[in-house]
Amino acid sequence: MKSAAKACGPKHGVSGTKIPVKLSIAGSTGKVISAKASGEYAGKPVAKCVEAALKKATFQKFSKSQFGFTYKVPL
Repeated sequence: MKSAAKACGPKHGVSGTKIPVKLSIAGSTGKVISAKASGEYAGKPVAKCVEAALKKATFQKFSKSQFGFTYKVPL
């Protein structure tokens, strides 16, 4: 997941920055429900690439219905 997200930077000509992405994870499955980039790159192709890469991630199942956090993806 991390390497796929980091690969978005060079693919879109962006480097030396971090894109904050808010992730929501489903507790029953550990799958990413949503990934939404914020900051100066929000809505731009590089952010959409990072969002798509992070949506493929899976986490361990947990007891809450869902959990959210922000991850800063270094490019």
